[in-house]
Amino acid sequence: MAYMFQWITLEKEINHGKTEDQENGRRTLESQKHWYNLFERLNDIINFLDYRNLTFRGHRESLKTDEDTKNSGNFIDLSKLISKCDPTLREHTNRIDNKQLAHHYLNHDIQNELITIMSNTVTNEVIGRIKEAQYYSFFNRLHYRL
Repeated sequence: MAYMFQWITLEKEINHGKTEDQENGRRTLESQKHWYNLFERLNDIINFLDYRNLTFRGHRESLKTDEDTKNSGNFIDLSKLISKCDPTLREHTNRIDNKQLAHHYLNHDIQNELITIMSNTVTNEVIGRIKEAQYYSFFNRLHYRL
């Protein structure tokens, strides 16, 4: 009789999408979506700083919000600013503050890695365009005089 009850319970869970496998799949998709959205925000911050030729890092790279962490760098400061309005970045910084994350992807090593990846992408795009072009030229601003 107990096995019949387990069978009926499992059948109901399958029909309502509440089995452990389905829950794990749902949690995995939510996690993937969270990390995708987070890296999208970080990419936007990097593009913003890069386009304006601003520095990324400061003297004290910390996400703490107290007064001791002045000059934590443009990347961290923009992350803090955007996290005030953006739920994805706010959730991420809250997880960092509560020490729920071992790797938060905002440290200087990750910043350098993301910059390197983006610069390699730009370099490869320029090289690809040069190879496709019949003619090309470079302008050297150091030798340009009016």
